[in-house]
Amino acid sequence: MTIRARGTEKIPQRQPPMLCGTAIYMTQHQTLQRLMRQTAERIRMSGVENAAFEAAVLLEFCSGKTRTELMLRGDESAEDSLIKSVASCADRRISGEPLQYIVGEWDFLGNPFYVGEGVLIPRPETELLCSLVIGEAKKIKPCVVFDLCAGSGCIGISVAEACPDARVCAVEKFDGAYAYLTRNIERHGLKNVTSVKADVLESFEAAGLPVPDIVVSNPPYVKRGELPGLQREVRREPEEALDGGADGLRFYRALAEKWFPFVNAGGLMAVECGEGQAADISGIFAEKGGAAEVRRDLQGTERIVIIRKEL
Repeated sequence: MTIRARGTEKIPQRQPPMLCGTAIYMTQHQTLQRLMRQTAERIRMSGVENAAFEAAVLLEFCSGKTRTELMLRGDESAEDSLIKSVASCADRRISGEPLQYIVGEWDFLGNPFYVGEGVLIPRPETELLCSLVIGEAKKIKPCVVFDLCAGSGCIGISVAEACPDARVCAVEKFDGAYAYLTRNIERHGLKNVTSVKADVLESFEAAGLPVPDIVVSNPPYVKRGELPGLQREVRREPEEALDGGADGLRFYRALAEKWFPFVNAGGLMAVECGEGQAADISGIFAEKGGAAEVRRDLQGTERIVIIRKEL
C-alpha cells in the first residue's frame, strides 16, 4: 500500500459492491484463494490503492498464516470464522481506517512496532532519516541521542538497537502516542532507550535531559489549512502529529530556538520535512548558526535537513 507522507492528494471514492460484510463471501464455496481475491476486489472498489497487497495482509492477520502458506494452500476451504473475521477487517478498511491500525503493528527498518489510533504510522521515508542518524551515532562514542516527537518510538528504538553504546531519550507529549512508545520500548527489550513525557515546544531545560550529541525529529509539518484535504487514511491519524501550524514550520522554529543551541559541539540535528520546506528550515537554523544540508528521498523530494553544530 502506498501511504503518502502526510500528502494532500485525495483518493477518488467509488461505491463498493452491493453485497457487503460476509454476504459477498457466502454466495459460493469459499476457498482461501477466492476469499483473498474477493477481499481485494471489495477493497479496490472503495478506491484503495494496491488492494491485492492489502487483502493479503488482512488474510495473513486473520488466519495466522504466512503469505507463502496461503499461496500453497489456496485451494483449501476457508472456515466460516475466518470469512467473518476477514469481512469485518475489510469493512473497517473500506471505511477508511488505515491498514496498519487494523493489524495493530507495522514494520520499520525490518522490525515490528505496535501502532493504532492515537499514533502516527511509521513510513518508508522516515527510515531514511533513521538510517542517517544511526550512521552518525556510530561515529560518536558514547553518544546521547534525542528522538523528539517520538510517537511510536520507531526512530529512537531503532537507533538504540543499532547503537548499543548510545543513550537514547524518546520524547513524546501526548498520552495516546506515549502509550505506544512505552509498549514498543518494552517489546524490543532495550535498556539504552528511555521514554520521556515532555512537550517539545517547551524548553530543553524544562525536560530535564542530558546534553545531546544528536537530535532527530519527525515533527508535525502539514500546514493547518491543508489538513482537511489530506488522504482519508491520514485524516484518521492524530491531528497533533500532523498539524505544523499556519505555515507548517512551527515545530522547526521551536527546535532551532529551544533545542539546537544545547547540542554538543560537533553534534547535529536531523529533521524530516514536507515537500518545499527544506529551504525555509535551513534558513531558520542558519539564524542560530547552524550549517544545513539537505537530503532527498527515493522519489527525489527534499525530505531531510541536517544541521551541524560546529566544533
